[in-house]
Amino acid sequence: MKSLEVKKYKNFEHLTLNDLANINLIVGKNNVGKSALLEAVSIFASNGDLEQVKAVLASRGEGVGFSSSVEKSAEKEMERFLSLYHQWNVPDFLNHPIEISANEKLSGRKTKFSMRLAGYIKSLETDSQGFERPYKLLEDNNEAMFENPDIHIGLLLNYDERKTFYMFNGERKRNPAEGSNAFEYVRTNQIMGDKNPKLYDKIALTPNEKYIIKALQIIEPQIENINFLKDDKAPGQSDERVPFVVFNNSSKRYRLSAMGDGINRILTIILAMLNCENGVLLIDEFENGLHYSVQYQLWKVINDLSTKLNVQVFATTHSMDTLRSLSELINDYPIEEMQDKVACYYLQRTQTNEIKGYRYSADNFEFLINKGEDIR
Repeated sequence: MKSLEVKKYKNFEHLTLNDLANINLIVGKNNVGKSALLEAVSIFASNGDLEQVKAVLASRGEGVGFSSSVEKSAEKEMERFLSLYHQWNVPDFLNHPIEISANEKLSGRKTKFSMRLAGYIKSLETDSQGFERPYKLLEDNNEAMFENPDIHIGLLLNYDERKTFYMFNGERKRNPAEGSNAFEYVRTNQIMGDKNPKLYDKIALTPNEKYIIKALQIIEPQIENINFLKDDKAPGQSDERVPFVVFNNSSKRYRLSAMGDGINRILTIILAMLNCENGVLLIDEFENGLHYSVQYQLWKVINDLSTKLNVQVFATTHSMDTLRSLSELINDYPIEEMQDKVACYYLQRTQTNEIKGYRYSADNFEFLINKGEDIR
């Protein structure tokens, strides 16, 4: 992505980030939308997949799916999706959709995702491709629809030329996105991800496996090998697999979970990155579980892999140490080489209560640091 535009999503009335780099660090005070920005990118990277929208809701404790009556379920589901909309405004959500769009770096082509509430009536329709569907979308949407028992409310998603409609009436019409970009999302408290065994399996015995060891050696230089093995401490007949490592000149296996949060956080980040070649890696609160002394070395590995695997990285932080460690990495290279590789975006709420993003390129990181902006 060369640029990103977000409208009506959570904190953002209208946010534009231009000149995105390979590595993009997002900073700012609480409640300016750093995590919301990562969510928006994840939805866009999934090609607007409804299941990713649901995953975002679930991560916020707003999971979709109820066992109550159809009517009550529909009302609750609409409330869940409405929580993604700027200022939770139903009339606006009917007519002014959430929009997430981006321009590709090479072609300049703009792709847009949109999502809004939509009214429909139950009616057996045949679309342009000859497929039957049990509803007819209404062209006009307004609050009066809620007073008409024959009109129901659903969710209309558009990604490029593809449309998906989700009905808030107990029916589950799945229409997964095809050909979504490779992306991984490492969340704030994700130290030992439950996806890690599957992510490891995808790169085991490949040339990229060596980068896992290289990353773990940031904290423990004696680590020689790693594998995910059945957890013999799990209760019952669990098939859960956990990471074990072997040290140099030793045949004993050590459980990685016993070695602290930091090394497990690094494992999660690197496994995620190695599994999103030609895609996007999202890291919420980069510093979580990581001592400031190892952050520079982790940035170095991420920088190398972002170039090798063509991965665009978006990371948030509350830590000035994280900003300084990335600045140290920039100083290791000629400044002109890092101009397109690293950028920092400072999100700030204006006097009119809008959130704007201010870009700091590689050559003015020191200005941002010395300026003394509060990013905690």
